[in-house]
Amino acid sequence: MSESRPREISIWKALRARWRFMRATFHRHWGNLGSGRMAYERAVDHFTRAIELDPQFAEAYLQRGILYWREIQNYHRAARDLTRVLELAPERTEALFNRAIAYQLRGDFDRAIDDFQKFLETAGDSQWRESAEIQLAGLHELRAARQAARQC
Repeated sequence: MSESRPREISIWKALRARWRFMRATFHRHWGNLGSGRMAYERAVDHFTRAIELDPQFAEAYLQRGILYWREIQNYHRAARDLTRVLELAPERTEALFNRAIAYQLRGDFDRAIDDFQKFLETAGDSQWRESAEIQLAGLHELRAARQAARQC
């Protein structure tokens, strides 16, 4: 018999996933306080274990995705995690904003523009709205400059 919805996880797995999430947040905090790369790698490990325990844990994907682009500079993994957040919870528009930044940092301006535009269309009254508008205007200028340089 095949099931049309994902299997429910046990309460114990869910609790263990949240425990791993809290530990990941702790290590990320220590990394931000100066412990650096090793603390960030531990945070990634704990976020990953939380996701393994609860594959539907959108917040763990979101935080690991942000950690990947902001602290570790792994923009491809960041984009992958943030895409997963949008699959699990399309209303989490902060994933669009952060994925746009990851795309921008890896030089994929067209995808970054698309995500910033989608963010502005769907985010409503977000605290990041002004930043998205500024980023989007800058990306349009960058894309225009690249096209002009190619024509010369």
